[in-house]
Amino acid sequence: MDVEEMTLTRDGVEVILEPKVLAVLLYLYQHHDTYISMEELHEKVWQGRVVSDAAVRRTISKLRLLFKDDHKVPRYIKSLPKRGYKLICPVSGSYNQGDSAPETTSGEGESQAQLEGEATLSRTAAGDKANAQIADNHQANSIPVAGTQGKKSAKPLTLSALFLVILFLAGFIYYFTGNDAVTPEESAVSSEVLHSLPGDKLALAQSPNRQYFAFSGQVSEDTGYQVYIKRENGHDFLPVTHNAHVPISLAFSVNNDALFYSDMKEGSSSLNSITLSDGADYQTQPLLENYFKIGNIFTSNDPQLVYFSGQKKANEPRYIYRYNRSTQQTVRVTSSTNIKDLDIKGTITPDGKLMAVLRYSEFENADEIRIIDLDSKTVIYRRQQNNIVYDLRWFDNENLLILNKEQLFKLDYKQDAALEVLGREHNLIALANVDQQQVLAVSTQQSAPKNLFFEQELPFNDWTTRKIYNVEPNVLYMAHQADDKTKTILVNRDNIATLGKLHTVTNESTPYIETEYNLLPIASASSGLQELIKINHRFALLNTETSSLTYITSGDDYVGDASFTDDENHILFSVKGYEQWEVYRYNIASKTSSLLLSGFRYIRPYGDGFILGTAEGELFWHNDQTGEQVALDNQLSTEPNTHWDVNGNFIFWSSHDLVQTVFYQLDISDINKPVKLSKTFDYNKIKPYFSVKKDGSSLLYSVRQKGKSEILTLRLDQT
Repeated sequence: MDVEEMTLTRDGVEVILEPKVLAVLLYLYQHHDTYISMEELHEKVWQGRVVSDAAVRRTISKLRLLFKDDHKVPRYIKSLPKRGYKLICPVSGSYNQGDSAPETTSGEGESQAQLEGEATLSRTAAGDKANAQIADNHQANSIPVAGTQGKKSAKPLTLSALFLVILFLAGFIYYFTGNDAVTPEESAVSSEVLHSLPGDKLALAQSPNRQYFAFSGQVSEDTGYQVYIKRENGHDFLPVTHNAHVPISLAFSVNNDALFYSDMKEGSSSLNSITLSDGADYQTQPLLENYFKIGNIFTSNDPQLVYFSGQKKANEPRYIYRYNRSTQQTVRVTSSTNIKDLDIKGTITPDGKLMAVLRYSEFENADEIRIIDLDSKTVIYRRQQNNIVYDLRWFDNENLLILNKEQLFKLDYKQDAALEVLGREHNLIALANVDQQQVLAVSTQQSAPKNLFFEQELPFNDWTTRKIYNVEPNVLYMAHQADDKTKTILVNRDNIATLGKLHTVTNESTPYIETEYNLLPIASASSGLQELIKINHRFALLNTETSSLTYITSGDDYVGDASFTDDENHILFSVKGYEQWEVYRYNIASKTSSLLLSGFRYIRPYGDGFILGTAEGELFWHNDQTGEQVALDNQLSTEPNTHWDVNGNFIFWSSHDLVQTVFYQLDISDINKPVKLSKTFDYNKIKPYFSVKKDGSSLLYSVRQKGKSEILTLRLDQT
């Protein structure tokens, strides 16, 4: 158990704990030599807050679910009538009981502390799944597997922290070794991490005018391997494919009008073009289809020509081909007399006169660099490689940059001399955008965890990724505002909760309010001048211009749900009365509240009435004019951190069981025959909080992911 990160780890798999679940487990651990009664848990963990015994038992059940513990034959948590619960498994480690445990609130609420509990690490990377999918033994072998990265904790329960520190220090030791062909020199290169998205990456490219940047990779397991693009100085990445298999290579046209990518699927590979324009609507069209394999693609100084490594049939060599965009004709460029020869990669000099080709000979089981004069079609230079070559690019008209398993080195083919740029353990797998100043590269060195926000098309049957927002890890919540260029965010930094406006171009935020209290944004007014928030367990209206607060409920109220009315002149909110839940209508102008309904905890406006939910989550449609109520035969989740909303003729809500997160959509166009659809995700990666855009076109949710690779800018010495 990692108290700092609020996780349990078993067989290398991390499971995130809700704050209340962590608090109960920690209390059982601290008192594992005795039974803990229900009353003691109420007093010590819930700290006297009024919750039912069922809430306590539900928390214990969640622990048993995590431990896969059978209450009839327990191995971890044993319960005895009238005595309570006891942790019966062997325990080890230490925890300073003088330290404050993570602050928690009632399991019935939706507090900021609970949201903080979601910002933890996802499962560690087990390796590069892309390589297993690519049916190309050479390239599969040439890509190194990303290692598993341990995490550090300020309060570890084992001695593993010391071991991780040793590994961390060892990671900074680099060994530069040469071979007979390379002259070892002091590395003359500096690098910086380029802003991108986490996850596995296969290829990258930048347009010659620097206006566009693109990469292919797997940002989320749910999206697979796709192509992502962003504009210069932009912050957000747009997915320009949704159904690609393995887009293994990318290349921009020299005149910046198109991005080309190859989609490798054994027996049905394709070459594709994405039109680049001033608008954000990128059109994709296939250029060639149904090749046995299409791998690396590259371009020249002729904007109409696209080169690619292709194999038309399984029983023939792989050649370099040239596709003409104007005539739509394909011409084979390289040749071979050996069926086992594979031309894996190619690159053309800036002046367009020479082409370097990486050829793998299965007969010799070795890589070879070949340089071909494109005018005479003759091979003017050959050099066999002792190590597997990952990538090659022309540095200028006379020098090649070659990335192999051991080194990144510069090759002067006229002098047949090589100069090392980076030595062993460079962690690079791909190169792009080579000029005399810089190189872009994919590094498998793992970066810190990232918090992404995915914007998905609605309704559910149109579910595709519209945009991906890459934000700082401490951004826990994002919601649509009226202005598409800004978002409402919630940041927790050093126990200070901040609500503000995020500029997605610069990734900088303008704060509205900063507080040490628990803070949760609920809804934004269309004007952008008011935010409905929950602060210190009270509903309040925040004026975004003056940062002034108008409280709607008192500190003694036990609050439930809240929302704006459709005209945004009122606030609907619920509080727990002496006997039942009650719904009130708050007049924003007069700052007065009046009782609206009794017996309901959840409320949203809908047409001439409301969608209501009981304390158990049972949903009803209520006609405010006639008082008629229709049961919708569906139930909201009452678990912490879940969310719900009504937009148009749809009800959206989420649920979780600490293993899976489920998003639901209920179509109530026919109020008597609602239709439900759902989407299921891994709870460790996708949390059950979401935001629906006011026009109903999209939904935002967060994905917690460990970075598996990053993109670097390498600045090279001119010499």
